[in-house]
Amino acid sequence: MKQKIYISGMHSGQNPCSGVGIARCIRRAFPHLTLIGVDHWQGSSGLHDASIDDVFLLPQWSQMDNERHSKQVRDLLDQDHLWISALDMEVYWFSEKLGPHKNLLAPGGPALELTAKPAVKAFEGMNFRVPEFISATLSDSEVHSFLRRNSWQCWLKSPYHDAKRIQSWSTFERSRESMSKTWKTSRLFIQRHIMGNEETYAFAAYQGVLLSAVHLEKRQLTPEGKTWAGRVTPVKAELFEEIKEVIRRLEWSGGGEIEFVRDPDGQKWIIECNPRFPAWIFGAALTGTNLPAKLVSKIWDLPLLESVSKYNFFTRVVQEIPAQESVGIPLPPDPNSMVWSSDGKKGKGGPAPGSLPRLRSATGIKNDEDDDEESPLLFEPEAVPTPLIAEIEKITRSFMGETPTRIHLEEWTQSKFSGLEAKLRECRLRSPEVRIGYSLKTSPTDDYLRKAKQAGFYAECISQKEIRRALGFGYLPSEVILNGPGKFWPITTPPVLGLHMLFCDSMDEFERVIQISGFSKCIGFRVRLPKLNSRFGNPLSEFDNFKRIVDGVKKLKGKADLGFHFHMPSWSIGVERWSQALESLFIWCQTFEKLTNAPVKRIDLGGGFFPSDLQSLDLKNIQSMVSSELAHVEAIYFEPGRSLTQDGEILVSRVLDVRRRPDGELLEIVVDACVAELPLAQAYSHRIFFCKKDKRENQRLELLKKGHVRVLGRICMEDDILSNGLDFPDSVDVGDFVVFGDAGGYERSMSYVFGRG
Repeated sequence: MKQKIYISGMHSGQNPCSGVGIARCIRRAFPHLTLIGVDHWQGSSGLHDASIDDVFLLPQWSQMDNERHSKQVRDLLDQDHLWISALDMEVYWFSEKLGPHKNLLAPGGPALELTAKPAVKAFEGMNFRVPEFISATLSDSEVHSFLRRNSWQCWLKSPYHDAKRIQSWSTFERSRESMSKTWKTSRLFIQRHIMGNEETYAFAAYQGVLLSAVHLEKRQLTPEGKTWAGRVTPVKAELFEEIKEVIRRLEWSGGGEIEFVRDPDGQKWIIECNPRFPAWIFGAALTGTNLPAKLVSKIWDLPLLESVSKYNFFTRVVQEIPAQESVGIPLPPDPNSMVWSSDGKKGKGGPAPGSLPRLRSATGIKNDEDDDEESPLLFEPEAVPTPLIAEIEKITRSFMGETPTRIHLEEWTQSKFSGLEAKLRECRLRSPEVRIGYSLKTSPTDDYLRKAKQAGFYAECISQKEIRRALGFGYLPSEVILNGPGKFWPITTPPVLGLHMLFCDSMDEFERVIQISGFSKCIGFRVRLPKLNSRFGNPLSEFDNFKRIVDGVKKLKGKADLGFHFHMPSWSIGVERWSQALESLFIWCQTFEKLTNAPVKRIDLGGGFFPSDLQSLDLKNIQSMVSSELAHVEAIYFEPGRSLTQDGEILVSRVLDVRRRPDGELLEIVVDACVAELPLAQAYSHRIFFCKKDKRENQRLELLKKGHVRVLGRICMEDDILSNGLDFPDSVDVGDFVVFGDAGGYERSMSYVFGRG
């Protein structure tokens, strides 16, 4: 019987498998060998490639008989045929169902375990670092904290295949839900994105012997992040020895790919190790190193004469090829049955990638629900402060009123204001001075205004109405900071003069402001820094506008102090990116000083801090930075509102309905709160607590973890979903208490009356 090589994963669309590339590599070196293309979908375009002699078309994974298929593959291997898998999940399936075999070119269980994402432990001794990661099953508040700290530049990944870039809380929640359903696993993780050049080490090995390895520098990528063009060179001798030792320990057979990012400092960050050849593998053969051919040559003892290429680069092109009538190409799905994609774009390519989740279901591989072992986290989640939980618990145990009810946490709120006062006192012996302007729009209640006034904070306002609210509470005009695009509303009343600071949101507004004598002690510009998307401020990336600011600063001399205002919420762009923007602001201020000879006297860094982020902000370090970069600055301002009030209120609600599946599993609960009381329920993470309605004095308040039970609001609106998934105790019943934390700040000021009759 003539020996054959079975190659699976023949889809070759925009997000290709590597089957076609492997087949082309082997055909290039050994024209006489018989190559069989294996796939589970008739529409996989690679089945028509000229490198394939025949096609082995299998049923879809959802229709496969696992026992029969495993016997079928083993029989082929026992007949001395080779099987090269180009599907990650199929490699896992082989490991579970077949175990090692000399003709199965795929790594086994121990190797897969040591190269599993995200830790990729096998290569710890090779000068790789692992980007920070966290389990997506942790509480929303812990996940939100991780995303903020990493400036929302993260990836949500499956442990097997697939990754989605995360840039906001809403995209994270949508991606987590869709990936959990697609892969039928909650073992998802979030990993920090590393800025740098993407590179790869691809290799071929057999029974623990490294045969060859190449180094790819990616030069062009598809929108999905797949390699379109690159530069391929042999790995250096010292590195080859390091990889060789790892492969020996892993007893690796088959192809493999170590993907990493090299940051601007040269540090290598390992992303993953794929247990198969990469899709670009034929590009390596074109540059002179044919890894699949070296593998086949080793196993069957075939002489290999590789062609020498004078080019180290390769690129892909789109090319039409004739289709084999014996295979055929299926009709597209009925358009009437297709759902429009969420991003509004037409679907492209075939459903081959969709077969991988079905393969995931067919493997029988353990999910995290079957396994108590937790992956290590390269991140320390934020703990919920004990005093906060204690006060919420005390209130909930004694609460007897109607729900939903918003309750102010007096002790916790006072500690937030007192804590900020203490930080300011620590800064007083240094310069420039640090001052606080309390943001009225966030929560303009008497209690918060009183605390701000007692703490010596300025009143930060965005309209004439807010100024009059502050004046009515005892503030002087000289204690008011005025910001925003609508600062002259309502225009039917004259503006309040003699303010402490005023920042113009446009140059046209500035031209009007400087015509009013005595308007403000400091007049400045709110600036929009390059590469930060915002509707506010004067864009510095536009030269004409930059020149107008320079001219405006010159007009300001003798009329008022010069200040600059930068406001881009760190909770939105992330703490790290906010710090980078701050450094950029200093450079722009230096530029204006040099061009105008006008000293910058005040810097306003705005608000938008998440509560824990403001608490950890190093004010002394910012003082030092400003002092060294801008010698004339007398005061630095912050405008907290959210960070002082968001976690200072709770919304107490009761369960109205408990919905279960026929087998009794919890599915959804309905509470008497709704988006009218929590309009930002989907905009950021809320800590949510549970307490039984009976014998509450004997029960602890429970902080709910991430789970699968949705929390629905009371009103008839499709978007009245207060949580996409929590882990409720099975005993939850009508009348039990669900307490929404982080219900102050904008949740209060933006709430509205709806559905109350």
